Amino acid sequence: LDNMVPNKDQQEAIRNFFVRYFVEVTDLFRFYSAVNSRGGTHTLEYIELCKFITETGILGEEHSNAILKIFLDSHIHNWNGKRAKPTIHSEISRHEFYVALIKIAILKNITLPKKAIAKLRKKGQTISAEKAVIPTVPSALEMIYHDYLYPVLTKMPAGSKMRDAVNSDE
Repeated sequence: LDNMVPNKDQQEAIRNFFVRYFVEVTDLFRFYSAVNSRGGTHTLEYIELCKFITETGILGEEHSNAILKIFLDSHIHNWNGKRAKPTIHSEISRHEFYVALIKIAILKNITLPKKAIAKLRKKGQTISAEKAVIPTVPSALEMIYHDYLYPVLTKMPAGSKMRDAVNSDE
């Protein structure tokens, strides 16, 4: 987290995000990790991450190179004290999925808008003050959740709604 978000207050805000939405984000991880692995829900393959990103509508297939880079860069495992070089055939675990989610939020809501603004400025166009505002990483993560993940979660049979129903007195 230190490399992606050096600001300590923003790191704390990101931690709070994952505490607040732990159940929901974990349910998404489990759901998509079962897509291609014969029902296994403890790791996520590259194809499963792609399915997650495209089905939620966060990014399209035109960003496949960026998605692959996010997948590879999200590996933080150490095997036998050595960092194994991840490949497209590697898998990420839940905590690495959280890292990928942060990287996705940065790409979608910070990097791509900055590139679009730079492209417009290069063409000599003026940018409105509203468009020129780039969110912080925690805000970008919140935006991903509310704009893309929450709508998918409301349609999923599992999640906090199901847990609430099971734990109710009804």
